[in-house]
Amino acid sequence: MTTSAVHARPRRLTGLSTAAFGLTVLLLAVTALYYQYDIRVFEARAAAAFFGLFGASGWDGTIAYAWLDELSAVGLNITPECTVALLGLPVLITVVVLAWRRRISRTRLVMAGIVGIVTVFVGNQVRLAAIAFATKWWGLGFGFDFSHQVLGSVISLITACVGVLVVVWLATRGTRKER
Repeated sequence: MTTSAVHARPRRLTGLSTAAFGLTVLLLAVTALYYQYDIRVFEARAAAAFFGLFGASGWDGTIAYAWLDELSAVGLNITPECTVALLGLPVLITVVVLAWRRRISRTRLVMAGIVGIVTVFVGNQVRLAAIAFATKWWGLGFGFDFSHQVLGSVISLITACVGVLVVVWLATRGTRKER
């Protein structure tokens, strides 16, 4: 007599449920854009908390302040085009495309999307820190301009790409049965 273990297969996205899942993720993206001010305030608070490790810091709305106890205090305004609400869109679009093009479980896609968004958030905080430190060390002229326009853009692009790669890797890794 032989025995075999019965394993429940993960739920797959098919037909109407794929469309519903995709629309839900797109609705989440639109909601993030609608509430982008609140997201920017959260980002400013997180940046101020990090800056607090290096000196007096604070936040007011979407502005994160660093080194308030020094003459070289820095204030960074997180604008709508520099927020995770916008920079995270490629991650959410990747989740929708993977749901539409491949047979991957919802749970795996949701978890991959969450990790991808967290990756973009952390990358954006690194970008803010790089801009703040460059401004402190090299001043507003060269420090802010270079770090914001060049270094910040490069960090944002790399972060968005890494976020997308993380989603693809987490959603598609493993054997065919596991997906």
